[in-house]
Amino acid sequence: MAAAAEQRRMSEEIALGPLTHREIEQLGRLVNAFGAMGQQVIAATSADMCQRAYELLRKVRRQDEPFLKRLDKLARLTNDESPLQLMSDIKSTPGDVVEGLKLARRCLGACLFFGHCIVLYSRTEATLAAPDVAKSWH
Repeated sequence: MAAAAEQRRMSEEIALGPLTHREIEQLGRLVNAFGAMGQQVIAATSADMCQRAYELLRKVRRQDEPFLKRLDKLARLTNDESPLQLMSDIKSTPGDVVEGLKLARRCLGACLFFGHCIVLYSRTEATLAAPDVAKSWH
């Protein structure tokens, strides 16, 4: 019985709640920015695209810091990539190929987390439960 109460408490703590249209748009912007950043870290073809992606991340942070903090809390509680930490880490250019691949992997992990949030929380009455690995792809 204590385990059920703990699960209910955890679900209440980490529920993002139904997303507004604006929040879904911001998640889309985050997916675009982190996706572009990860792709460019690997391809290294366009410093301009990296700069545009970085500026988009800064814009989202300026516009919706409270929303990002909610996402960050949820990501940390579910052991997903922390968007705020990743934004801070992107400020520095990867020093070598291994660091670049780690950064690209983290960007892709963040995109996966955001996509999951869009699908799960764009429903009207959704709460987060332990993910079913077989059903975690949307």
